[in-house]
Amino acid sequence: MNSDNNILYRLLKLFPVQTLRENFLVKTKTQNSIINEIVQKYQPEEIYNFSYNFFNYTRQHIYFFINDNKNLNLFESPLLSSVPLFKNNKTDSEITQFYFYNTTYSVIIVADGDNFSRENIDFKVPMKITITKNYLRLEFTIIEKNISAYINTSNRIINFSKTIDEKYILLKLKSESPKFKELNPYDLNRGIKYLWKNDIIDSPFVKWKKSRSTSTEAMDEEFTLKEQYPELFDEIIYAPLKRTIFNIRNGDKYSYNHFISEPSEGEISFTTFAKNKDAKENVIDQILTNN
Repeated sequence: MNSDNNILYRLLKLFPVQTLRENFLVKTKTQNSIINEIVQKYQPEEIYNFSYNFFNYTRQHIYFFINDNKNLNLFESPLLSSVPLFKNNKTDSEITQFYFYNTTYSVIIVADGDNFSRENIDFKVPMKITITKNYLRLEFTIIEKNISAYINTSNRIINFSKTIDEKYILLKLKSESPKFKELNPYDLNRGIKYLWKNDIIDSPFVKWKKSRSTSTEAMDEEFTLKEQYPELFDEIIYAPLKRTIFNIRNGDKYSYNHFISEPSEGEISFTTFAKNKDAKENVIDQILTNN
């Protein structure tokens, strides 16, 4: 269940099958057979390097925090000493640190009839930390809640806990890196609202903060808020935004149809695979440039 090949198989499952097919010389066609062939044919180091080079294709939760320490020379050592560092790159404007953190899911595997067993399922999960003079950025690969998607079995799998998650990593960062004790969110409201005002995005579901309450507006089917309720948009655009879904109006240009953001908390989520390597950065750069 947790052999080296099993863990590499789960790692490759975090990437879109088309990306695997295009970057490995494989002859098989189905996702499971492609991944099994890659694991058998390629060395682990080649698979880890692929995961590093094509990280932007994965589904991700991204967190931005304020960096009050403007001197990048303070961050040359790894921020997470308890997680093995895979790559460390530095330029004049930013430092990037790439990790694979280990996490274990405790599951119940239900076989035919009433037979069941408890198992631990291990993962190596890619994540990236970027430090600039203005912000700290953490990018976590999303693992599906349905763990059976990563295990080649027909049995039903019930997940009930895991050892390490995003919250745990953030707590470790605070405890291991005194420079980031507070981790105050980097507010993204201005950049998000710029895109919204300029019709680059619109929202089918909005949550915003009023002076004494929080309101939501959920649109029917294919409708979006600004297009249908411009007067309400004029009110919302001056309020702090909470968790909101944004459709990208020219999705083909950015290779995403939508993203989720909680701008006041500095959070962005891409819950679908990217279609190209630059898709994620195209969206984020638009937000940060106008923030």
